Amino acid sequence: MPTMTAYAAGTFCWPELGTTDPKAALAFYTALFDWTTSEMPLPGGGAYIMLKKDGKDVGAAYTLMDDMVKQGVPPNWMSYVSVDDVDATVEKVKAAKGTVVMGPLDVKPDPSVLIGRMAVIQDTEGATFSIWQPGIHIGAALVNEPGSLVWNELWSRNVEAAKKFYAAVLGWGMSEMDMGGGRKYTIVTVGERQNGGIMQTPPDVPAPPSWVTYFAVDDTDKRVAKAKAAGGKVLAEPMDIPKVGRMAVLQDPQGAVFAILKLTPA
Repeated sequence: MPTMTAYAAGTFCWPELGTTDPKAALAFYTALFDWTTSEMPLPGGGAYIMLKKDGKDVGAAYTLMDDMVKQGVPPNWMSYVSVDDVDATVEKVKAAKGTVVMGPLDVKPDPSVLIGRMAVIQDTEGATFSIWQPGIHIGAALVNEPGSLVWNELWSRNVEAAKKFYAAVLGWGMSEMDMGGGRKYTIVTVGERQNGGIMQTPPDVPAPPSWVTYFAVDDTDKRVAKAKAAGGKVLAEPMDIPKVGRMAVLQDPQGAVFAILKLTPA
C-alpha cells in the first residue's frame, strides 16, 4: 500500500538529502518530481525542509554543516531504517563491528515533542545509513508512488560481509536473484516483504560502498530528460530490468547520487 501509517522494524522508512545548496537542490528536485516543500525551523537557526507529494511527506532536505563539509561529507541521500529500539540496535552494530557515527539521540523541536530517536551508522565497509525509532513521526507517509521512495540498494565491494552484518543488526532475510552472466543480486526481506537489495559494485566503478535511494517515477526517460534540463547528470542511462521496471542512476547539480524507477505492473 502506498499510504503508510506504520513501518515494520527493519523497513526503510525515510530518505533525507544533505546538500551544500538547498535552494538550488530544491529547485532541481521540485522540477523533477513535482514536489512541494515546507520548512521546520531548527534550534540554533536553519531549517529542516519537508518534501511533499500530494500533500504527504515523502522525505526531507537540510544544509550540510560546515564541519561535515570540511570532513569530506559529500551531498548525499541518507537512507533511514525503522527500528523498535535505537539503543538496542546500536549495541548490535557494535557487536557486528560496525561504527556508530552519531547518536543515539532524541529529535525534539522542543522538550515536549519527541519526533523520534535516531543514530547514524556505518557498516563494516563504510556504507552509511541511519536508524529511526518513531516518536510522532513514522517516516514517509507515501511510498511506491511516482515521486516517492520505492527501493534502497547497497553497492558493496564485499556482498557476503554485508549480508552477515545486516542480518545480525536488522534481522533481514536474504535471497538471491540471478541477473545473468554469472551475476547475482541479493534481495533483502523483512518478513515476506521485499525491502531493498545488495549488489556487487563492478570493479571498474570507483563508487565507494554506499546506499542508493530509488524514487518511483511515471516515465523514466521523461524524468531523465527533465533531470538533464535542470542541470543533473546521468550516471547510468535508462535500462530495463526484467520483471522489475525501467531505471536510471542520476546525480543532482550538487553531487548527490540517486536512482529512479518506473515499476513494471505486477
